[in-house]
Amino acid sequence: MSGSLTNFSSVLALVVIPSTVIWTYLAGGVVLAIGLVAIFLRGDWQKARGFDKLILFGPLFYAAPIAAFGTEHFTISQDIASMVPAWIPWHLFWAYFVGTCFIAAGLSLVTRIQALLSASLLALTFFLFVVLMDVPAWVQSPQDRFATALMLRELSFSGGALALAASLTGQWRERGTHILATIAPCCFIASNNSGTAITFPAFRWKW
Repeated sequence: MSGSLTNFSSVLALVVIPSTVIWTYLAGGVVLAIGLVAIFLRGDWQKARGFDKLILFGPLFYAAPIAAFGTEHFTISQDIASMVPAWIPWHLFWAYFVGTCFIAAGLSLVTRIQALLSASLLALTFFLFVVLMDVPAWVQSPQDRFATALMLRELSFSGGALALAASLTGQWRERGTHILATIAPCCFIASNNSGTAITFPAFRWKW
């Protein structure tokens, strides 16, 4: 009886939940599963000690949402294309292209195939989002706190990818990499805290 009820609930969920949501979660789940398998096949889990095991999940938890976001470029492509600035041609093409790149980047990060290149390009992509879309939107409506929060959120995504790229170099003791790895998390934390304070004034930090 319980098995039948479970099957019915699963079928009902597939019917009720929009297909756009299903594809998004499916893409993120697949990338996460591939990453978990890769961690054990590469022997990373066996080699890591103590809290270092938790660090192994960092790239996975970044890659899965990136792949899910990339899937939305196909399921709600018209909405994504509408965000492209008017002066840039081929809006729909860029929606599909960026979506494909996000999915490929997610797979790259979890499989460690050209992961450093993918993380670096993700940082550049989100920074371009800030410069080309978020900043102009904020300039038009500086009183819109959500536009400000969106700008800071994209900046935090860029900082997160930058920190991930720094961690993948394996050269923490070199000065350039050390500075990069220090600045990127600060950018990530500051942007998140500022975005939260702007979007939810009740949680504003007192500096």
